Amino acid sequence: MHRKVLGAMLAATVVVAGMVVAVNATESVWLNNLRRDPRASLIIVDTRNILRYLSIRGQVADVTPDGDYAHINSLSEVYEGRPYAYSTPEDVPRYRVAIAIEKLRTTDIATA
Repeated sequence: MHRKVLGAMLAATVVVAGMVVAVNATESVWLNNLRRDPRASLIIVDTRNILRYLSIRGQVADVTPDGDYAHINSLSEVYEGRPYAYSTPEDVPRYRVAIAIEKLRTTDIATA
């Protein structure tokens, strides 16, 4: 009997540090699925050339409350140039999800 595997796709901002990828999340089906089954797969695409991407497979190493929004604010500073402005810690609890990289693959297909 084959085990049923469900996938989820979402847009996320990430930070890669060594062999760990950090993603920020709220309470959601995706986060609950990671708590139940810690296997994770991420694809990071270059928006200027979608044939250039990084594929990551790994296991969730840690889920930590981002109580003061320090992690999401640091991501927002990189991607938007300002602190995160879409919710507050009092309104929406957030979590830093650390994924230990087990397999890493890069693809870079030149375009003419």
